[in-house]
Formats: sequence, structure tokens, C-alpha cells
Amino acid sequence: MVRKYTDKELLDKVQELESFKEFPKGYWILAVRSKADKPNKFDDKFYIYKGTDFVTVTTGTTNQGLSILKGCWKKYNKKGAAVIKSNEWYYDIYKYGLHKGKMEALRQRSSKPILYYRDGDNDSKSEELGKVYSGVIYTKFHGCTYRKGS
Repeated sequence: MVRKYTDKELLDKVQELESFKEFPKGYWILAVRSKADKPNKFDDKFYIYKGTDFVTVTTGTTNQGLSILKGCWKKYNKKGAAVIKSNEWYYDIYKYGLHKGKMEALRQRSSKPILYYRDGDNDSKSEELGKVYSGVIYTKFHGCTYRKGS
């Protein structure tokens, strides 16, 4: 479980990041990863802001699902499951699209690389170990259920 943070704590923390330049004027999402790292659980928090004004918070996950961590990653990349590097700030990285062609999602732009690790030890944890990669891995923000008729 992610501990409760004040708006000031969150905004101060992101301003300390080397990759931070300025707060966007429109809506933006701040993901805070839980130290618990429970697979297939919504144990992370997503804070929505407009500029520096807090809008809402919701739960979700920043980690790969258990099936990917336990070896399904081999279908996609021989080096391991992608684990997004924490404590990084990205600008204009997502655009509207679909997840698996059915579910509304925010999809990583093909021109906007991110930093990530490859986790290939087949356990149930998303470790940030080893080489840091930079590239497009088509990460997405999406819900957990499809709408009826989709």
C-alpha cells in the first residue's frame, strides 16, 4: 500500500527529479509505486493534477502482471519483462488510443522513449536491476474491464 502524501510532498518530490522541467498547464498523471509490489494487485496510486491543482486519486498498478513476470515475457522480448524506471518525469508521452483494439487507453507515443529495465528472473517481483534501456515499449494506461459490446 502506498502511504498517504500531501499535495505539497508530491509536488516537491517531482520538482527534485533531474528529468523535471515544469508542471504541465493541463491534466497530468503522477504514478506512485508501492513498495509492496504485489503482483496482479492495484497497490499503486495515480494522482491526477491540472497544473498544480489536485483533481483526484485512484488505485492501479505500474507493474507487469504475474503471467508476464513468470515467463510470458519470452513471447515479446528475450531479455525479460519491461519494468519502467521509477523516479522519472516524462512530457507529452501518451496519446489517446485503444488497448488490444478494444479498451480506451492512453498509449505511449512512438516518438517518446522512456527508461526501463528488463526483468528476466521469472519471479513475481518487478525488479529495477541491471542495465537501463531507453526506448518505446508501448506502455499504456487503461482500465481493467472492457465495456459491454466492445
